[in-house]
Amino acid sequence: MPADPRGGPGGTLLVVAPRAPGAELLALAGRHGLRLRPLTADDDLDALVEEVDPAAVAWDTAAAGPGAWPSAQHLHDHPRLRHTPFLLLGAEGQDLSRTLRALRPAGLRQPVIAVAASERSRKECVRLVAAALPDHPLRLAPDGTTALALVAEEPPALLLLERTLPDMHALDVVDHLHHGGEGAPCAVVVLSDQGFTPADARRAGPHRALLLLDHAVLGAEGAAALLGRTAREHASCAARSPTPVNAALVFLYEHYRHRISRWQIAEAAGVSADHLGRLFHQRYGVTVWEYLTRLRVQRAGIRLRHSGDSISSVARAVGFRDRAYFSRVFRRVTGEAPHAFRSRGPEEHAD
Repeated sequence: MPADPRGGPGGTLLVVAPRAPGAELLALAGRHGLRLRPLTADDDLDALVEEVDPAAVAWDTAAAGPGAWPSAQHLHDHPRLRHTPFLLLGAEGQDLSRTLRALRPAGLRQPVIAVAASERSRKECVRLVAAALPDHPLRLAPDGTTALALVAEEPPALLLLERTLPDMHALDVVDHLHHGGEGAPCAVVVLSDQGFTPADARRAGPHRALLLLDHAVLGAEGAAALLGRTAREHASCAARSPTPVNAALVFLYEHYRHRISRWQIAEAAGVSADHLGRLFHQRYGVTVWEYLTRLRVQRAGIRLRHSGDSISSVARAVGFRDRAYFSRVFRRVTGEAPHAFRSRGPEEHAD
């Protein structure tokens, strides 16, 4: 597949091959004044792309073998390399994407597609997927349009969407996947660390294979466990109707500031309190009340970092009536007292 590497003298040709590059690549690098940089097993691909800003990427399929396929696919999908020439040696096909799919090793699991705009969000997606589904290759997309194209190429085991994307809302992507009423071809998780609006939860209601995941509320370990469970349930056709759970989420995000009871949440969900408790725990791995508590604490943390309100005022603003009880719950959930959390500042909490 012909391509003209950009960059001129001093640029880098990133080579997907565990062995020494062959004569064809050596000659190509010499003609264009490129330095060869073969990948190694220890390379962090995202960090490497940032470091070398490659003028081109080359995969010699004969020299590298099928074991290099995940690295080649990752570099092909990398948002920073969307306009970087990708040279594929030792293979033929109508276009690069279809040729890469044809080279995929037999028995390799379905990919996970993660869609995030910012570098910080992409890194969070990589960490979550590595913990939840380590045996599945990961494909990254920068926006909803690219995500829809990747799903059309090959339905994934899981589609992980950042809530707000550059070209559309994550739930717009979900609506496109459900066009025609057949449902999404995979499990879908909409990810946010800033929470969801009641409108988000209402839109999510009709979509059986969709999960809204506020990972700032559940934490990294809980979020990863939930991703893995969601993908496995969809693969086994065991996904349950999320409608009562999403209705409960609507109520929680609308009313967490107020004094509410279990029966009020259940009434909003249209089922008994016991039944909602079972459904909610099956879906999120925590009870309704624990989720509400973590939501209140997460929102309290935002207020502590970004306002000068007293701790008593923050506690009342998120639904706690007693400062001492709020402090005990806040310490249980976060591991530190509210005043210590505030004193560390936003920059330290962002790490």
